Amino acid sequence: MQSLKRLYYHFVRWPRSHGFGIQSPSDFNFVLDVVRQRYPYYAYSELAEKYPEDYVTRTFHQFLLRLSNMVQGQYWVSNNLKTVELDYLRAGCNKASLFSSHPHPDGVILDLSNLQLPSDYEKSFYHWYVDALTPNGVLVVEGIHESDICYRFWKQIVDDTRAITSFDIYDVGVVFFDLKKPKNHYNITFRL
Repeated sequence: MQSLKRLYYHFVRWPRSHGFGIQSPSDFNFVLDVVRQRYPYYAYSELAEKYPEDYVTRTFHQFLLRLSNMVQGQYWVSNNLKTVELDYLRAGCNKASLFSSHPHPDGVILDLSNLQLPSDYEKSFYHWYVDALTPNGVLVVEGIHESDICYRFWKQIVDDTRAITSFDIYDVGVVFFDLKKPKNHYNITFRL
């Protein structure tokens, strides 16, 4: 059932997923160069061998590698530390580190998957780190479509006045906080 739902969203979101209708050059480049990158990166096969994963999980982790390569951030924070995510972040930027807490992170990974209800911890984690992010920082939210409650929390993040550019990539949400840009939200998908 989940694969049929994923296929449905892939076709519904197809035009924007290829960059059609995205006016901002930086948003357009993010979609084509990070989200929908065609060419394999240098570390894909080595990491796939080290971490055998299902297609959806591997796609997300490869996205983290490309995002880390784009952001070139040293400090990443996560509410659910995973060695596999650290390895993919480091493959994108060799100086990347993953912490449970840091005063000024370059990127934040908020994992909502496996949660039935985002608790006060996830909400306070979000609010604390959005204010602490560096100016070019990025927020990655895993599991935004896991449940209705997680999706409502994602919508609250998108509606937040600090969240300027947001991407709903179905399995994951990405938010940038560049106040120089107009507020935009895009519904796109990873490459199948």
